[in-house]
Amino acid sequence: MIFRGSRYTNTPVYQVKKGDRPVFDMRGYFEFKKSSLMFHEWRRSDTFSAIAAKYYNSATLWWVFLEANPHLASEMSLKPGDRIIVPPINEILNYVNNRGGY
Repeated sequence: MIFRGSRYTNTPVYQVKKGDRPVFDMRGYFEFKKSSLMFHEWRRSDTFSAIAAKYYNSATLWWVFLEANPHLASEMSLKPGDRIIVPPINEILNYVNNRGGY
């Protein structure tokens, strides 16, 4: 179940077999250029959505941090002081525009 207003509201879903619970569709993996990366030091109150709003002016780009930091299962695995990769916005927009949305 996806709650109204959730950041997952527009995420495509599919069913493997009729009657199965729907599962989220997967995006292709994207690698960002290492030469133009920034880093963010995680704080106790941080969320991927809040960091996306800070760096990209869009909380809906939260997924970028999982793409750029594939060793993370979720934001729950981060502790204060951990550093995460923050890819440049121009590469993200190019990726999103070339695949027809996110």
